[in-house]
Parts: sequence; structure tokens; C-alpha cells
Amino acid sequence: MRSNLALLTLALAGCSANAGSGPVVTASQAAVGAVEFDGERAFEASNLAEDKGGGDRKLARSAWLVFEVDDDGDERDVFIRRADQIAAGFDGYLATQSASGFSMRVPAAQLDEAIAALEELGDVTSRGHRVDDVTRQHRDLGIRIDNAKHLKTRLLALLEKTQDVKEILAVEKELSRVTLELESLEAQMRNLSRTVALATIDVTFEDDVSPGPVGWIFYGVFKGVKWLFVWD
Repeated sequence: MRSNLALLTLALAGCSANAGSGPVVTASQAAVGAVEFDGERAFEASNLAEDKGGGDRKLARSAWLVFEVDDDGDERDVFIRRADQIAAGFDGYLATQSASGFSMRVPAAQLDEAIAALEELGDVTSRGHRVDDVTRQHRDLGIRIDNAKHLKTRLLALLEKTQDVKEILAVEKELSRVTLELESLEAQMRNLSRTVALATIDVTFEDDVSPGPVGWIFYGVFKGVKWLFVWD
């Protein structure tokens, strides 16, 4: 028993000696390393949850419509005013507008209804719809924000305890960096959450071109040829 105790004491002494000869790790570096390790474990856990189909999907929806409108400023102004009323009816708004079109933001759940209402305003010549899955981006931002918050908390606690001037300066520098990073990450999260909550509808105007006398001739020939090959 005594021999085993002696061997254990020698082993601990050896470990202490080896640790003393290694690189010196400051308290601030230790705090950063601990939080980074926690972040990696959270990242791996969330990856596993996603692989198993867990969690809600975060989808960013958008659509675009092209309307044929007369090259008349008044008609386009009326179109935009009516579109603004439609947006307000769905608790949305016009984000941008110009003579060539506008961009509308509406709650994602009401995107299809808003599109149907807009299509009643004129002749649609082209349309499209897109859905982007931003689940992974949303999740990763959440992990990085939590990681930064934990690190900031540990650094603040460390700043209150340490009395070494060099260590204080190092902690304050790291605290400033983490604070700026946290603010940036939170701004990204707000923008991403807004993109998920509000769908975008981009509307473009194209001139309504009427054919001239010769154009009507070619149009008639086209209709006749089409009738020879295609019957409704």
C-alpha cells in the first residue's frame, strides 16, 4: 500500500514538473479556450440533431413578378399606390419603389395571398418563386452568439478578480473584441430573422408595346400559322 502511494506521489510530481516546463497559459486565454470548447460541443450536438430531422426549418421566401404597363407615369403611380394598399392589408410595406418597379415585404405566411392580389392589378408577363433554407445559417449564428455571450461573461468576471496590470490590459482588449463581435453577430441574426419572417416580392414594369400596321400583319400571319398546327 505504501509503495503504491509512493509511486502515485512520484507520478503527480512528474506531471507537475512537465506542466511547469510547458507554455504559460494566461487566465484570459483559458477562458477563451473553455468557451471555444463548449461551442464546438454545441455545434456537434446541433449537427446531430439536424441529421436526425430535429428542429424547425428556417425558410426565406421570395418571388418576382413582371407586369406589362403602359409607358405612362400616372398609370404606374396608380399601380404603386394600389400595391401599397395591398401591402398594408397584409401588414407589410413597400421597401423600395421607382419608375421601373418596387419591392414589397409581407409576412411569409401570406406571400401567396399577396401575390394573388397583385396579379389582379395588371397583366403578368413573367413570374417566379424561390425558397432558401437558412436553417444551418440561423443555427450557427445562434451558437456563435451564445458562445460570445458566455465568453463576455467570463471575461467580465475575470476582470473583477485579477490585479495584475498586464492581465487586466489583456482581458480588456479581449473583452472589447468579443463585444464588437457579439454586436455584429446579433445584427446578422436580426437581419436573418427578418428575412425569414418577411417574404420579398420584387415587381418590375415593362412597357406595353402595341404593334404598328406592319406589326399587325405579322401578328395575323402568326395567328394563322398557329391555327394550322394548334387547336384549342
